[in-house]
Amino acid sequence: MAEKEKKLDLLSFIIPLKHRPGTDLMSKTILKDKKVINLIVSVLVGNHAINNYISQDGEWLDGKRADVLLVPAINVSESMPPVLIEIQNTLDNAYIHRLNKYCNYVYDKYNNFEPIAFTICIKNIREEICSMFSDTHKASYLKKLPSRFWAKEHLIMTPATIANYIHSNENDEDDSDSDGDSDGNTNSTNNSVNVNDNVNNSNTSNSNTSNTSTSNTNTTSTNSHFLPPLVALGYVLMEQKCSLFGLQYKEDPTVILLYKIAKEALEHQIQNHEATVDTLLEVATETQKQFKRIIEAANEGEPSLKKIRSLARAGVLYTEACLHKYQQQSCDDSDVMTTIVPQKDDIQYAREFKEEYLKNHKRMNWKACYDKGLNEGYFSTYKSHITLKSTFNEVNK
Repeated sequence: MAEKEKKLDLLSFIIPLKHRPGTDLMSKTILKDKKVINLIVSVLVGNHAINNYISQDGEWLDGKRADVLLVPAINVSESMPPVLIEIQNTLDNAYIHRLNKYCNYVYDKYNNFEPIAFTICIKNIREEICSMFSDTHKASYLKKLPSRFWAKEHLIMTPATIANYIHSNENDEDDSDSDGDSDGNTNSTNNSVNVNDNVNNSNTSNSNTSNTSTSNTNTTSTNSHFLPPLVALGYVLMEQKCSLFGLQYKEDPTVILLYKIAKEALEHQIQNHEATVDTLLEVATETQKQFKRIIEAANEGEPSLKKIRSLARAGVLYTEACLHKYQQQSCDDSDVMTTIVPQKDDIQYAREFKEEYLKNHKRMNWKACYDKGLNEGYFSTYKSHITLKSTFNEVNK
């Protein structure tokens, strides 16, 4: 596809409302991308962190889960601490307490090194929280909250902290349009360079890396209409637009990068995630039905142990089939997990065989069905024609 066609394709791309930037799943997907990790750690940790951080699981034994946890690929150290990132609609006391717990978990897991906590607030901040903000040397579009004893530092980015960059660039565009001379924007351009020194320097020192955001951030130093990359990240998450076309900064290279990541995620990762959830729900529903059948059989006036055993055996076979099918899919690294009930193909084959067989015979021959199906690639999860018959009868009750 030609470059112009790719650009038009991205501009016309519409993200479903439930997956727009700023929502849980899409935000996590964007933040875990290698290019985005680099632009985050280059500012929060330093230039030496570029290409040295990876995303790790942020779930703990009590079920609590952080949005994104970044850790060094080799060893955690004072100069390379864990980075805990949270996307938050409202920044209030309850959230700070929750973040405190998350950071303590990270501290315990990573050899007593306090993490850097980074909160991207999408909407509202309580006034009592705002009153505790202080500046940080890392970037003027970030603020800092006290975090003594639980985090190395707690950095915040909000609509208000990036507003000067957004509005400053709007004014630059107005001046450029009215005067026809971009040289009048020198001061604004210099401001953009200063606040983005961390990212620009890191890109210079890592010009041979695969991080495509490098060229994006370098451009910031020469074009006042490009946002600092971390500001662009916050801007996209806070605006929550379903289309790149709906953004004022749709020409910004970092903004374009983020929508490319979103597009690729929707085409692959997120669809796979939803398919997995659908399959798990289907399997859980079928398993629940089988347990209910067993309970009903046990509660009958004169419960039949034989019937209960038969139902339980069918349930075991069903779960074995599920395990076999999806363990095999996992090993094969299949692109999309099917949403069909795991046994449906086998049962459908048996049903069609039975209908055809009974046209010329009075009784069904399950052994013939089983043998023929095996030769054609079916029934690999069944030990014999007897277990196939039992499961078929249960599914078709």
